[in-house]
Amino acid sequence: MRTEGQLRAVAFQEGDVWVVHGVEYDLVAQTKELLDVPTAFLQTVTNTILINRRMGRNGLEAIQAAPLKYLEMFESAEMELTPRGPLPVRDEVSRPDISLRAYRHQEVA
Repeated sequence: MRTEGQLRAVAFQEGDVWVVHGVEYDLVAQTKELLDVPTAFLQTVTNTILINRRMGRNGLEAIQAAPLKYLEMFESAEMELTPRGPLPVRDEVSRPDISLRAYRHQEVA
């Protein structure tokens, strides 16, 4: 398993929203715009780390592994997503290195 500083996530459209799902960790974010995917996922990661700290845990400790299908989607995705500006990170959390890809498919089971 990777450390919290090295995360991958895959974004896919479900109805009128973009769902962003972690590959290593079962973390999920949603946003209306594809361009907002990096910020939405980073906010989820950051908030999870902060909540874990309040519970006496480190980083993403105790977060379950994501189902294998998200790794498969990530590996078959052809579009890399990059932030359109600086990503907001709270001072208490170092910014994780996140690799994001968009998966285009009509239906995800």
